Amino acid sequence: NGNMPFLLTCRNDPVFMATCTIRRYTVNQEQFAKEFKEDLVAQRYFLPMIIIKKATQEPVGFIYGHNLNKVDGLLYINTFVSEHYRGRGYGPLALLLFIRHCFQTTEQLYKIYMDAYEYAQSVSPMISGIQRFDFALEGRFSGHRLQDGRRWDMFRFAVYRDSLIRIETFLDRLV
Repeated sequence: NGNMPFLLTCRNDPVFMATCTIRRYTVNQEQFAKEFKEDLVAQRYFLPMIIIKKATQEPVGFIYGHNLNKVDGLLYINTFVSEHYRGRGYGPLALLLFIRHCFQTTEQLYKIYMDAYEYAQSVSPMISGIQRFDFALEGRFSGHRLQDGRRWDMFRFAVYRDSLIRIETFLDRLV
Protein backbone atom coordinates (compact mmCIF):
# COMPACT_ATOMS: atom_id res chain seq x y z
CA ASN A 1 0.00 0.00 0.00
CA GLY A 2 1.04 3.62 -0.42
CA ASN A 3 1.90 4.11 3.25
CA MET A 4 4.59 1.42 3.40
CA PRO A 5 7.49 3.89 2.85
CA PHE A 6 6.17 6.03 5.72
CA LEU A 7 5.73 2.97 7.96
CA LEU A 8 9.27 1.86 7.13
CA THR A 9 10.56 5.31 8.13
CA CYS A 10 8.66 4.99 11.43
CA ARG A 11 9.94 1.44 11.97
CA ASN A 12 13.58 2.51 11.50
CA ASP A 13 13.31 5.67 13.60
CA PRO A 14 15.53 5.42 16.70
CA VAL A 15 12.71 6.72 18.92
CA PHE A 16 10.32 4.05 17.58
CA MET A 17 12.92 1.35 18.17
CA ALA A 18 13.50 2.67 21.71
CA THR A 19 9.85 2.98 22.73
CA CYS A 20 7.53 0.93 20.50
CA THR A 21 9.24 -2.37 19.75
CA ILE A 22 11.74 -4.90 21.00
CA ARG A 23 13.44 -4.81 17.60
CA ARG A 24 16.53 -2.65 17.86
CA TYR A 25 17.87 -2.88 14.31
CA THR A 26 16.98 -1.16 11.04
CA VAL A 27 15.61 -2.99 8.02
CA ASN A 28 15.35 -2.28 4.32
CA GLN A 29 12.08 -2.07 2.37
CA GLU A 30 12.03 -5.75 1.43
CA GLN A 31 12.79 -6.90 4.99
CA PHE A 32 10.15 -4.54 6.36
CA ALA A 33 7.46 -5.79 3.96
CA LYS A 34 8.14 -9.36 5.12
CA GLU A 35 8.28 -8.37 8.81
CA PHE A 36 5.04 -6.35 8.59
CA LYS A 37 3.20 -9.15 6.79
CA GLU A 38 4.39 -11.71 9.35
CA ASP A 39 3.27 -9.43 12.17
CA LEU A 40 -0.18 -9.06 10.61
CA VAL A 41 -0.51 -12.82 10.04
CA ALA A 42 0.59 -13.52 13.62
CA GLN A 43 -1.96 -10.91 14.77
CA ARG A 44 0.74 -8.92 16.57
CA TYR A 45 -1.01 -5.77 15.42
CA PHE A 46 -4.57 -4.93 16.40
CA LEU A 47 -6.16 -2.11 14.43
CA PRO A 48 -2.94 -0.58 13.06
CA MET A 49 -3.68 2.99 11.97
CA ILE A 50 -1.74 5.82 10.39
CA ILE A 51 -2.11 9.18 12.14
CA ILE A 52 -2.99 11.72 9.43
CA LYS A 53 -2.74 15.51 9.57
CA LYS A 54 -6.27 16.47 8.58
CA ALA A 55 -5.43 19.73 6.77
CA THR A 56 -2.84 18.17 4.43
CA GLN A 57 -3.70 14.46 4.58
CA GLU A 58 -0.03 13.68 5.20
CA PRO A 59 0.93 10.88 7.58
CA VAL A 60 2.42 12.09 10.86
CA GLY A 61 2.51 8.92 12.96
CA PHE A 62 1.40 5.39 13.62
CA ILE A 63 -0.73 3.88 16.39
CA TYR A 64 -1.62 0.27 16.99
CA GLY A 65 -2.75 -2.23 19.55
CA HIS A 66 -1.01 -5.52 20.22
CA ASN A 67 -1.38 -8.64 22.34
CA LEU A 68 -5.17 -8.45 22.44
CA ASN A 69 -6.48 -10.83 25.09
CA LYS A 70 -10.23 -11.21 24.60
CA VAL A 71 -10.59 -13.63 27.52
CA ASP A 72 -9.34 -11.15 30.13
CA GLY A 73 -10.27 -8.06 28.08
CA LEU A 74 -6.76 -6.58 27.79
CA LEU A 75 -4.95 -4.71 25.03
CA TYR A 76 -1.57 -2.97 24.83
CA ILE A 77 -1.08 0.08 22.62
CA ASN A 78 1.83 1.96 21.13
CA THR A 79 1.83 5.44 19.63
CA PHE A 80 4.57 6.94 17.50
CA VAL A 81 4.70 10.45 16.01
CA SER A 82 7.36 11.54 13.52
CA GLU A 83 9.95 13.94 14.91
CA HIS A 84 8.71 16.97 12.94
CA TYR A 85 5.21 16.61 14.45
CA ARG A 86 6.08 15.82 18.07
CA GLY A 87 4.87 18.26 20.71
CA ARG A 88 1.95 19.46 18.58
CA GLY A 89 -0.79 17.32 20.10
CA TYR A 90 -1.07 14.67 17.36
CA GLY A 91 0.00 11.82 19.65
CA PRO A 92 -2.33 12.54 22.58
CA LEU A 93 -5.31 13.21 20.32
CA ALA A 94 -4.68 10.05 18.28
CA LEU A 95 -4.26 8.09 21.50
CA LEU A 96 -7.61 9.21 22.89
CA LEU A 97 -9.40 8.63 19.58
CA PHE A 98 -7.83 5.18 19.29
CA ILE A 99 -8.79 4.27 22.86
CA ARG A 100 -12.38 5.36 22.24
CA HIS A 101 -12.49 3.36 19.00
CA CYS A 102 -11.07 0.23 20.65
CA PHE A 103 -13.57 0.32 23.51
CA GLN A 104 -16.47 1.03 21.13
CA THR A 105 -15.60 -1.77 18.71
CA THR A 106 -14.24 -4.47 21.02
CA GLU A 107 -16.98 -5.50 23.39
CA GLN A 108 -14.77 -7.74 25.54
CA LEU A 109 -12.21 -5.01 26.19
CA TYR A 110 -11.90 -4.14 29.90
CA LYS A 111 -8.68 -2.13 29.97
CA ILE A 112 -5.91 -0.85 27.75
CA TYR A 113 -2.26 -0.72 28.75
CA MET A 114 0.40 1.72 27.62
CA ASP A 115 4.07 1.52 28.56
CA ALA A 116 6.49 4.43 28.96
CA TYR A 117 10.22 4.29 29.49
CA GLU A 118 12.21 6.38 31.93
CA TYR A 119 14.73 7.43 29.26
CA ALA A 120 12.10 8.83 26.90
CA GLN A 121 12.04 12.65 26.93
CA SER A 122 8.28 12.61 26.76
CA VAL A 123 7.68 10.57 29.94
CA SER A 124 7.14 13.39 32.46
CA PRO A 125 4.68 15.45 30.40
CA MET A 126 2.99 12.28 29.22
CA ILE A 127 2.47 11.03 32.79
CA SER A 128 0.81 14.27 33.90
CA GLY A 129 -1.25 14.45 30.71
CA ILE A 130 -2.61 10.92 30.71
CA GLN A 131 -3.45 10.93 34.39
CA ARG A 132 -6.02 13.64 33.55
CA PHE A 133 -7.92 10.94 31.68
CA ASP A 134 -7.96 8.38 34.49
CA PHE A 135 -4.92 6.45 33.32
CA ALA A 136 -3.69 4.59 36.36
CA LEU A 137 -0.04 3.88 36.98
CA GLU A 138 -0.27 0.13 37.48
CA GLY A 139 3.39 -0.65 37.75
CA ARG A 140 6.95 0.53 37.70
CA PHE A 141 9.31 -2.15 36.48
CA SER A 142 12.82 -1.39 37.73
CA GLY A 143 15.61 -1.89 35.19
CA HIS A 144 13.14 -3.40 32.71
CA ARG A 145 14.64 -1.96 29.54
CA LEU A 146 18.23 -2.04 28.33
CA GLN A 147 18.90 1.08 26.27
CA ASP A 148 22.27 2.53 25.32
CA GLY A 149 24.08 0.15 27.67
CA ARG A 150 22.05 1.14 30.72
CA ARG A 151 19.04 -0.31 32.52
CA TRP A 152 15.96 1.94 32.71
CA ASP A 153 12.59 1.69 34.44
CA MET A 154 9.37 1.08 32.56
CA PHE A 155 6.05 2.54 33.69
CA ARG A 156 2.85 0.69 32.82
CA PHE A 157 -0.36 2.70 32.68
CA ALA A 158 -3.89 1.42 32.21
CA VAL A 159 -7.14 3.04 31.22
CA TYR A 160 -10.39 1.24 31.99
CA ARG A 161 -13.61 1.10 30.02
CA ASP A 162 -15.38 3.21 32.65
CA SER A 163 -13.00 6.09 31.81
CA LEU A 164 -14.51 6.24 28.34
CA ILE A 165 -17.13 8.82 29.38
CA ARG A 166 -14.44 11.27 30.47
CA ILE A 167 -12.45 10.69 27.27
CA GLU A 168 -15.55 11.12 25.09
CA THR A 169 -16.50 14.35 26.87
CA PHE A 170 -13.04 15.75 26.20
CA LEU A 171 -13.04 14.62 22.55
CA ASP A 172 -16.51 16.04 21.92
CA ARG A 173 -15.17 19.48 22.85
CA LEU A 174 -12.22 19.10 20.44
CA VAL A 175 -13.36 17.18 17.40
